[in-house]
Amino acid sequence: MILAALGLGAVGLYFLIFGDAPARVVGVVFIGIAAVFAFLMWVALTQDRAALPGELLHG
Repeated sequence: MILAALGLGAVGLYFLIFGDAPARVVGVVFIGIAAVFAFLMWVALTQDRAALPGELLHG
């Protein structure tokens, strides 16, 4: 999932830099989708850590 978000962001950045007008719009959309994926992964990781009991979290 992490690689998918990074790959989508990289493809979006490539379209944004080297594309014509429609490809640049697609690049911005891809970067936005990658940002949403990254945010959702961050939320999932922080929620998983918060669900752990204190003795498991701190050793």
